[in-house]
Amino acid sequence: MDIIAWNIQWGGKSRLDAIESELVKRSPDVIVLGEYVRGATGPLIDRLSAHGWVHHLIPDPPERRGGVAIVSRLPFECQPAPAGISEVYRYAAVRIPSAGIELRGIYAPLQGDPYQEFWESLLESLAAESDGPVLVLGDLNACLPHVDTRASSLFSARYFKRLPASGYTDLWRSLNDSDADICTWQGQTHPLTSPVVVYEGPAA
Repeated sequence: MDIIAWNIQWGGKSRLDAIESELVKRSPDVIVLGEYVRGATGPLIDRLSAHGWVHHLIPDPPERRGGVAIVSRLPFECQPAPAGISEVYRYAAVRIPSAGIELRGIYAPLQGDPYQEFWESLLESLAAESDGPVLVLGDLNACLPHVDTRASSLFSARYFKRLPASGYTDLWRSLNDSDADICTWQGQTHPLTSPVVVYEGPAA
């Protein structure tokens, strides 16, 4: 099974044609869209449906807020968000029976958002699910200082550090040298790597 997680930035805006073209060319089974924006991203969802991604878990984020959406060619069963996550548009959970995995799409809060509540609830939920094959992917807005970023501190790093203890493995880091310094995006005030992908399961 092929999966793509892509932060399309503010709903995709004028880049919808290019995003559609790239996704159709790569032709994954499942797509996780970060920064899905109500209204703005709708045309992209319609186009992807016409290309066969007909199974949707679409959030309803507030105006001027980004969320996470899952579109798939494979049928899936939607799963509830953890009770402690109030901004439910940041979390999308499905079970894909044909692949035998659970998928958790994340667009994690930034520093001005209630990120402590989100992360505590997320980690508790993931720890409870860690006995099975669970794939967590998207834009976690989190990484390890001096490892995934040149920054010496990051507001959410203490939560990200707890993922291994919860039974999860950072796949990107496990496939690259421990000192690899490759960021897919890096800002001047909040250096981040995006996306961060973690996985727990028998095939890890």
